[in-house]
Amino acid sequence: MQNSDVITDVFHCRPDFEGALSDELHHAGQGSLFIETICPGLVAVRHPPGCALKKPCIFERQRIERAARIPLSELKPIADETFQRVMGAIANEAKTWSIQAFAVEDEDGALSRRLKGIVNTLLRLMKKQHSRRCVVYREAKTNVGHILQLCLTPTGLWYGTMAPADMTDLAVGGHCRVKADRWAPSRSHMKIEEAFMRMGEHPEVGQRVIDLGAAPGGWTYAFLKRGCHVTAIDSGPLRLPETQEGWGRVRHLRSDGITFTPEAEQIPVDWMVSDMLIPPGVALGLLRKWITRGWAMRVVCNVKIPQQDPFTAVEPIIDYLAQQSSWHFAVRQFYHDRREVTITGTTDRENYEGFSI
Repeated sequence: MQNSDVITDVFHCRPDFEGALSDELHHAGQGSLFIETICPGLVAVRHPPGCALKKPCIFERQRIERAARIPLSELKPIADETFQRVMGAIANEAKTWSIQAFAVEDEDGALSRRLKGIVNTLLRLMKKQHSRRCVVYREAKTNVGHILQLCLTPTGLWYGTMAPADMTDLAVGGHCRVKADRWAPSRSHMKIEEAFMRMGEHPEVGQRVIDLGAAPGGWTYAFLKRGCHVTAIDSGPLRLPETQEGWGRVRHLRSDGITFTPEAEQIPVDWMVSDMLIPPGVALGLLRKWITRGWAMRVVCNVKIPQQDPFTAVEPIIDYLAQQSSWHFAVRQFYHDRREVTITGTTDRENYEGFSI
């Protein structure tokens, strides 16, 4: 590819998953992409115009399309030429626009502190030169014309503008953070709370839930506090806080979540959720059973992935989910996931017919 024909996109991911993201991008681009790891947590993709990439990738947190880079040496101080390069055409837009800035992870937070100074300088120059041209929001907005993204790395600043609808995530850098709940039995509750946020759907009072691998109760807690009725499946004990009311709505069965079969009068349940220490192959079998038999209307399934070739390990799950025409699925590595990915799904069907045990 000639340089004039090359478009560069950068992808932000969890550190140590650059290889998994690269494998996924290679698969999506079918060999037409040049992929390079810039630094921990950031991958650059160079491709010809018109090469559509799947949105979003499993292992990406955020992307900056048609990105460009400014070396650190040109950021202190920020010259007018550098300002014009970063702001580009949006400095003259009549519409409001948003700025989002994030840094790749560093041990002492030096990059984040430096990024804050860069953003403040850009906004000061913006106000000085275009005070009546536009209004700038630091937080994500869906009603703006464009979002200017800035990503600071140890070697330079990557930047680019995108429409809100084209963003992987409206959270800055794709960091969909959930506040810790001091009453929750474990920090795992943040994963299910993030699932609710990403699905755009929260449990409702009276809904029926089956929580496979429930102990110590982080996911069960998230449903109980919203008024749901939960059947918690785990051979281990639950540690639900005694100070909370409504725990009468939970039934704890000391059973194996993989082999568990719901009672006929229970199905279809509103939610089947699973956070068990199981590999992708076992997770696929679990999903096949619950989805094929029509046992649940919504699923959230956390899947542990191997150190080697994580994308290859989850490919059979992706292939199976793609065949389920009456369901809407997403497979993502959540911000609160570690060496795992989370599958979320909802069905189009309001009523199930012909379910089986």
